[in-house]
Order: sequence, then C-alpha cells, then structure tokens
Amino acid sequence: MAFKDRIGSKEVFAYSVSSLALAAAVPVHAQVATDETSVETAAQLDTQDDTESDDGVIVVTAQRREQSLLEVPVSITAISSQDIQNYQIDSVEDYAAIAPNVGFIDSGNALNRQISLRGVSNFGGTVAPVAIYVDEFNITGADFGAAFDIDLLDIERIEVLRGPQGTLFGRNVSGGLISITTVKPDQDFSVNVEGEYASFDEYLLKGGINVPLGDVAAARVTAFYRASDGFIDNLGPSDDTNDRETFGIRGALRLTPNDRATIDVAVTYVDYEQGLDDQIPTGILSAFLAANGFPVDPFGAYDEVGFFPENDNFVLTNDPNSAERETLMVTAKAEYEFDTVAAIINFGFLDLDSNQISDADFTPSSFFTFPEESSVGDTWSIEPRLQSIGGENFDWVFGGIYARDDITGVAQTLLQEDLLVGLFGLPPGTPEFLTEDSSTRTQVETLSVFGDVTWHASESLDLSFGLRYSNDEVTESFIENPVFDVFQGILLPGSFAEGTATFDTISGRFSALYRASDDINLYATISRGVRPGGFNVEAVSTPDLPDSYGSETTWNYEAGVKGTAFQGDLIFSLSGYVIDWTDLQDDSVFFPPGTVDGFVITTAAGGATSYGIEAEFSATPIDGLRINGGFGLQEAEFDEFDTIDLAGNPVDASGNALPLASDFTGNIALQYNHALNDELEAFGRVEGAYRSSFFESSLNDVELGDRVDGYETVNVRLGLEGENWRASVFGENLTNNRVLTGSVSGTAGLAGVLATIRPRRFGVRLSYTFE
Repeated sequence: MAFKDRIGSKEVFAYSVSSLALAAAVPVHAQVATDETSVETAAQLDTQDDTESDDGVIVVTAQRREQSLLEVPVSITAISSQDIQNYQIDSVEDYAAIAPNVGFIDSGNALNRQISLRGVSNFGGTVAPVAIYVDEFNITGADFGAAFDIDLLDIERIEVLRGPQGTLFGRNVSGGLISITTVKPDQDFSVNVEGEYASFDEYLLKGGINVPLGDVAAARVTAFYRASDGFIDNLGPSDDTNDRETFGIRGALRLTPNDRATIDVAVTYVDYEQGLDDQIPTGILSAFLAANGFPVDPFGAYDEVGFFPENDNFVLTNDPNSAERETLMVTAKAEYEFDTVAAIINFGFLDLDSNQISDADFTPSSFFTFPEESSVGDTWSIEPRLQSIGGENFDWVFGGIYARDDITGVAQTLLQEDLLVGLFGLPPGTPEFLTEDSSTRTQVETLSVFGDVTWHASESLDLSFGLRYSNDEVTESFIENPVFDVFQGILLPGSFAEGTATFDTISGRFSALYRASDDINLYATISRGVRPGGFNVEAVSTPDLPDSYGSETTWNYEAGVKGTAFQGDLIFSLSGYVIDWTDLQDDSVFFPPGTVDGFVITTAAGGATSYGIEAEFSATPIDGLRINGGFGLQEAEFDEFDTIDLAGNPVDASGNALPLASDFTGNIALQYNHALNDELEAFGRVEGAYRSSFFESSLNDVELGDRVDGYETVNVRLGLEGENWRASVFGENLTNNRVLTGSVSGTAGLAGVLATIRPRRFGVRLSYTFE
C-alpha cells in the first residue's frame, strides 16, 4: 500500500507539526547544545572525536560557519569520523543508507550512480539538483556524474543536507547536498595504517602520516590501494569478470603564519579501474529493442544458467568490458581573521577522465558493442567571502563565486557481423561498422553573489534571511561523424551544431529557530532552490522542437524540533516538510519521423510534489550501549507530467512516483562496548537498514523492469580495541538476498535489462596508530 493511500498530504504535514508539538512538551533535563556546550549528533556514536572544536562542541558547517548541529534550522544527517570507522563507510552508497529519505541507485560501477534527496533527483538537464562538496568545493559540475562517488581520503565529517541549499552553496543544490570535510594537518606527529581482507579476495591497504614542519606548518600524506577479484563468473569467450583495482593518494599542507591567518592546500589523485559491471541479465527486453524487433537472447545462450534472480553470478560476454576513471583534485582555502570579521577565499579544481567500453548485447555472440563512452573535462571555482566572527546581535556572511565547467562526452555504437548477418540478412564477412559516433561538449560559466544574515532577536529567537543571484551561461556543441544507418540503408552525413543560453536566477531562504526550553529547539524554514536551464543542441536542425529549456524551481516548506532528554542520554530530531517542484527538466528520446535514429532533448515537462517526515535519534539506555537510528516517510509523485518512452511514444506520467523515491527508509545500529581491563575493550555491533520499493524512471513500468523491490541489509561487526589499535571481523548483507540496487535503462542488452546486485561479504579489518 502506498504512503498516499494511508494518509493524505495535508494530514501528513499536520501530523508532522503535531508530533513536533508533542516532542516539545516532553519533560527533559539535559541541556541543548549551544556554541558553549557539548552535544553529540543523532548520527554519532559514543566517542568524541575530531568533529568537536577545542571546547568540545560537535560542529557542522551547514550555514558556512561552525555551529552545533542542534542550532541549525536545517534537516541534517551528520556523520563523524568515528561513524565512518564504525560503519566502515567507503562509498556514497554506505552513507546514503543511514540518512532518511535519501534514495540511491547503483548501475554496477562507480561511474554511474545517482542519488535523490526527498524525491528530488536528476532525470534531465545539464546541472544536477544534488551535489557533493569537498571542503566547500563543488565536485559535481555540469554533467559530472562520474565524480559523484570518487574515493576520498582522510574524511573528518560528512553532512547530508536535505532540501534546497542554493542561498549559501549555489547551483546543483536545489534538492540538497552532501558536504564532506577532510582532516587538516596539525602539530602532532602520527602514523596510521589500516588493512582489510574480505570475500572475493578483496583487500584494502591504507596508510597516512602527519608531520609538523616547524611552528607554523604541518603536512599530511595519505594513500590507499584496494583490489578485488569480483563475484561474477563469466562463461563467455571474453572471460571478463567484475574485478576492480583502485589507487589513491592525498597530500595536504596547513600554514599558520600567525594567530590570525590559516592557509590550507590539498592535492588528491585517484585512479579507478573495473572490468564488468556488477550486473546480471534479467531477460526483460528494453522498450527500445522490443519496439525495433530485436529478439531476447537470440541463440539461447542463457538457457542453462537462466536470468536474474535465479541466476545471480553468471554472465556470458565475448567483447571487452571495462570502466576507468582518473581524477585529480586541488583545493585551497586562505582565511584571515580580523577582530570581528573573517576574510576567506576558497579555490577548487577537478580534472576528470572517465571511459567505458562494454559488450552491449551481453551475449557470447558478436551483435553490437559500445566501444567508447567517455567523459573528459574539468571544473573549477573561486569563492571570496566575508563573514562575521562571534556576532552578539548578528551573524552574517556575504560573498560571490565564479565557476566554470568544460566537459566533453563521446559515445560510439558498433554493429558486428552476427547482427548484420542474422538480423539484416547481409552476407557473411560483412565488416563491422559504427552506427553512432558523436561527441557533445558542455560549457557552463557561473557568476553569483550571495548574502545571509542571522539576527539574534532575543536569547530564545534567531531569524535568518538570505538571497543569492546567479548568472549561468550554458553552451552546448554537438559533433556527429558520418555513420551508416543500417535501418535506412544509407550513409548519414556528419553534422555540427552549437548554441548558448543564459539564465538569471534568484534563490533564497527564511528561517526561524526558537529555543522553547533549555532542552528543545524548534525551527521553521522556507527555502527556494533554482537550477538553470540549458540548450538542446541536437534539436537545432529539427523544426518544432525546443532548442532550449528553462530553469527549474523547488520550494521547500519545513518545520522541525531538535533536542535532548534524560540528561543527554537521548538526542533526537524530527521534521516535516513539503516540496513544490515546478518546470521539471526531463530528458526524452525523440525519433524523427521514419527513423529509429533517436536523440535526447530536454523539456520542462511539468511539476511534482514531495512531502514527508524525517526522524533521527541517538540513545544511551545503559552504560556501554549506544543505539542510533532514523526513518523517513515520504510521498513523492508527479502532478502533471508528460514524457516520452524509450520507443518514442508519448506518455502521460501524471500521478506516477518520482524516480528513486521510496515511501519508507529506515536504519538502526546498536553497539555495545565492554571494558576487559584498563587497556582493552571489546565491542559488538549490529546494523540494519531497509528501503521500500522504488521506480528507476518516470515511466513506472513494472513489465520493463523499472521497479526495484524493497530490500534490507543486515551487518554485524565484532572486535577488540586498545588505545592505539583496533581489530574487527564483520559480515555484511548477512541475509544474502542478492540485493537488487538498480538496473540500466536505454537499450540495455539482448539478454535483457541488467540488474545490479550486491552479495554477502565477510572480512577482517585491522588498524594501528602510532603517535
């Protein structure tokens, strides 16, 4: 039963507000954290760590300054470095599982992952609505999806901010953002090493060193190497498997020439390689292939092994398969503190080169391949700002940003002999040839200014107001090299098109934080997010098609409560929200009359509404036991929405569920620590997470494999810990339900749409720190 069938939108929001009022009435005795007191967030565990400032405060930077989490009028999941160690967080999928109303899809490798926050995700357009920031630098520029899950080193804290954050962070955040803060060098010498060995001959080696360089400088160097043989057995001629290998290194330097100035510079390089994707054929033919008369598994190659879910580890391919990504990231921040004002300049640069080749038909016969799908380019930005330091009546920040993206994508499709002979009746020996050979270049130039002011109206009330103005210039160019159209039997000439569109947008927010008591903070926020439109460069030569599309808008209405109870043994947050999403940007495949040579255009296809409840808690019912958890309930669906399916047919998707949006997400973790003596402690930990079913696209077509059923994961970790070392054994996805985390739309393969799976895994992890 869908969430909307249980309770309506107005009732949901009324229930949320009622729950907040009830929570505010609970008699509690602990102190809510202010900037002078210590608190743990709902996502944190039993130890204080480097997410605390010198006076013991747990901090987040959601408002571009350090604050206690309970003082921020935003729904946030904050994950500390201790959490990262306890959960063994290695990827975006790991922390997405412990944040309410966060949707995630995995298409088998780290180059093709998507995320949604409160139902807002990217299914069209140039600039994605959800971004990842690393040390205040946006690494997910225009069309930079391959950067979404790059391996990161030395993470101090992860913040998942739900709802539009465009006022303080800019573009890519009309749905929310993930902010990652890295560890900075300090004046204490230390060396740390870590190793892991797990199922499928997977191992991880990681090490780092922190070195003081005199009284005014310090440096850190961290490196890792991860490899795995993979869990897929390929019975085809290519013998490829989903093995992978990743290497990364990061160097960081901190300069403190005096008490007022701080300069941080970091350089990170990561090289990632994988063979096959973590995918198994389903036997469900895609809409495109079915509409064009292609058969499923033409020669019955999968008759013996079957399709997913009966078959969960066998594939048959004959052509090479690989995914590669090389990234170089540079971040720099200079800060100078005057008596009451800080001057800050942030700079970031990311160079990314990704490439995929794949056996497109996913059979042992030579039908067709994707010999190259690549994305090459860079994104960089510079942001100067001024902000107050410890304002008595006001806290404020004013700044601007200039950012530029330049990305080129290449796509090729190669038809091979078996297809030409078997389906089109051409003579044996017919040479293979390209039917697609194109490249698209996207350039986005952004200039924006912003300001945000918080007025401490009284000891109990803070009022915040912010605005951002942005000018975005989007340029698209498209090159199609001459190719042979086998369906029409003609040689298509090459073509070139280019166009530019400019967008002026304004985003803003207003929020109020009310300290109802020493234990309870209430807040309400209204925020507006905007992402710019773009240019349909392939539609330039086609009459009656839009050559550009406009900006997309989200309005977020949110109310919440954050507080503590039972002398700090319970810390909780609860929020309710409504998101109004208009002028949605939707990618649709358009087929010119009489052809099957389609291309993608983006249109403003309609609107959507998302509403729901989010709750998180951290409790210590007895000494040594920490329980953390959270849940999200949401209903996210299109209001009026017109799109086109993969066969080129118009579809009215009004009332359909938004992609990647589950009605329910929930997680819980229990950890018990027991001291064996003064120097040794044992711990046991159980983690569980559940996500209800969701759809991958706006079509909501179950027959074409568009629905991913609900799934749970259960992890157990046991270990010993000393002052400077830690040893643990673990089991992940213990139910071994071969979790289906996504599939691939588009043409998929002649063996069917590909299902992405993740098996059970056991392992051991050891770490040691020398100080």
